Amino acid sequence: MRRCLWLVVALFIVGCSSAPLVVYAPGDTDKPRGSYPKLADLVPATDGTVVRLIFVHGVGDTCPGYALSPEDGWLNDTRAIKMGLVPKSAPSEVHKIFSDVFVDDLPSRDELSYVQYETRSFALQLGGGKPDVAVEAIEITWAPLTRWIKTNQLAYDSPSVFVAPVSPPCLEIPKQNGSTPPDRAWVNRFLKESFLDRTLADVVIYVGPYGQVIQRGVAEALCHAITGQSPSKKCEVPNSDDADQYKSSVFFVTHSLGSRIVFDALVNPSNTERMQPLASRLVADTSAIYMLANQLAMLDIAHIPPNAMSGDGPLHGVDAQKGRQYGDSVAMLGKFALAREHKRHDFKLISNPLPIVAFNDTNDLLTWHVPPWYAIPNISIVNVFVQNDIHWLGLVENPVAAHNNYLLYSPNDVWKAIACGAQSGSVLNCIK
Repeated sequence: MRRCLWLVVALFIVGCSSAPLVVYAPGDTDKPRGSYPKLADLVPATDGTVVRLIFVHGVGDTCPGYALSPEDGWLNDTRAIKMGLVPKSAPSEVHKIFSDVFVDDLPSRDELSYVQYETRSFALQLGGGKPDVAVEAIEITWAPLTRWIKTNQLAYDSPSVFVAPVSPPCLEIPKQNGSTPPDRAWVNRFLKESFLDRTLADVVIYVGPYGQVIQRGVAEALCHAITGQSPSKKCEVPNSDDADQYKSSVFFVTHSLGSRIVFDALVNPSNTERMQPLASRLVADTSAIYMLANQLAMLDIAHIPPNAMSGDGPLHGVDAQKGRQYGDSVAMLGKFALAREHKRHDFKLISNPLPIVAFNDTNDLLTWHVPPWYAIPNISIVNVFVQNDIHWLGLVENPVAAHNNYLLYSPNDVWKAIACGAQSGSVLNCIK
């Protein structure tokens, strides 16, 4: 009996240990060899250029403050100071932009349909006698654009979501849930009602026609956050010459579906026609993108053409001979990379591949690490594998923690990985 007890304890200890971060280039098979630059090497230290750190969340009922809350945000005060980011202000008020501002032909204002943003100022200490760099952090919250849809369509199937303390503080409680199902077993209830009805549903919404509303909302919020215009009116986009005053070094930190939303919001013609001067400035100035739990590969299967065949293998790129374009996310990445290359030339900026660092917990049910066929010109992609929660007896990892804790779980050191970079498959150590 005692021997069995010790075995259980040993398994528990092994299961609860945190795995080290490993960094794979897309083509690595036998061992990790991925590398990417540390943050300080990507920041212009001498020309006075402002750094813009832009956060865009992913699927789920996300509330404002997820990134910039001084106490429990992704970039809270403790983590910021550890990285050399000294807070220079409290977070701004949360600005709300209603959907009638950026969606045409709405019959009236919808009080439950909007996008939000807030900002906060930091100073990045580079050390070594170098001057501090001004950092403008921007947090975009698009969840209210889909929250009401999930409630209207699926609240009848997910009654447990609207009961405290499960209910997020920003989730509006429906007046009635309609015909509710019989009680589900606890694990099934959680997976069905919280994970599928309130989280994965956002992906389904996004791949449909309403996805354009989300893209336009994020683009609108970016315009207002950068230019400081009133959120009550459509953002007056500066012309190409005036957009130069918003020159910066841009770093995106995106979670889940937020990665694809950023590419679409800045490159998709339906959004960028009006936003073109400012979108071009942002694309040209993008220094790096850090994707947490990205879903690019999964989203691509929504764009398989009718004439695809099983022998084609993973579908990507363009087959001009057969008249088919594969891999919508690959195509969008290619458009972003090409636009960045052209605009950097126009703005007389140094031409260099765009670093994209994808963080993945293999026990996260809503992430797909970047496959080799995403290695395209003008982009340098690596996969960083992390562990976002303990493994109970080595058998299971909490699926919510696995998806949400990329920047909140201290042992995996994602912030350290962003700050310090990686060499030959290992994250470097630059933080004491």
